[in-house]
Amino acid sequence: MAIQPLSAFLLASGLALSLAAQRGGQDQFRDRYTCYFVETKLPSAEGEADGKERLAALPLCKDAKEKGQLAFLYLYDSSADEPKRAGFDQIIFGTQEIGTSLLAFRCAHVDIAGDADAQKKWGHRLPLFVTFDDKGKWYGEMSLPGYKAALRTLSDLLDRTASSHVKPSLPDFSKAYRDILRELRVLAGRRTTLEARRNAADEKKKVALEKEFKELEAAEQKLKETEQKVLEKADLPPRDPEAKPFGVAGPRR
Repeated sequence: MAIQPLSAFLLASGLALSLAAQRGGQDQFRDRYTCYFVETKLPSAEGEADGKERLAALPLCKDAKEKGQLAFLYLYDSSADEPKRAGFDQIIFGTQEIGTSLLAFRCAHVDIAGDADAQKKWGHRLPLFVTFDDKGKWYGEMSLPGYKAALRTLSDLLDRTASSHVKPSLPDFSKAYRDILRELRVLAGRRTTLEARRNAADEKKKVALEKEFKELEAAEQKLKETEQKVLEKADLPPRDPEAKPFGVAGPRR
């Protein structure tokens, strides 16, 4: 299955998002910053001391290294703390700041349940986040025992890992893209209001409203072009075809 560039995927989804806006929903642009993770387990242990080689041997990490991409791993134990973990995941990975930052990474959710070697090395430190740079080198880690959310600390780790990869910088990209999302929501709100006014208007007023619609469409088109430039400049990795939405509460619209 071919992997579609993320920028093309997001921009091509504009029509679907517009239709979602008409149906309502908490955030019709959520797909723009939803985190996508590959579910996986570690390859067999071979006696190396610190465990970093096992993490680097994950297919996602090996592929990211070959392609000069960043990787982010979330180590957890599926046999423990499920209620805490679910709420934690939504708090951490349901935010725009983390979601837009992780667009720059290939992400894997790594289950160490039943893995004696991994449990010995990391079990007491779960949940554990690990990052690899675009050369495939282990960059840093962050442990949050007790599932205590620390968004700022995680953002700092992501920013440092991506410092030589994302241009101009990951914080700049994330902020710029969140600004675009905010403007998209404003325009979507304007479109909903105009459509309601047009449906209630007589023929004479509908003609006058067409000018506002054309102005709105022009603003939307300009914003989409800006969005494309921001995404292309950041050089984001393609979305893994087996990756699934992560940290999203309830049914997705």
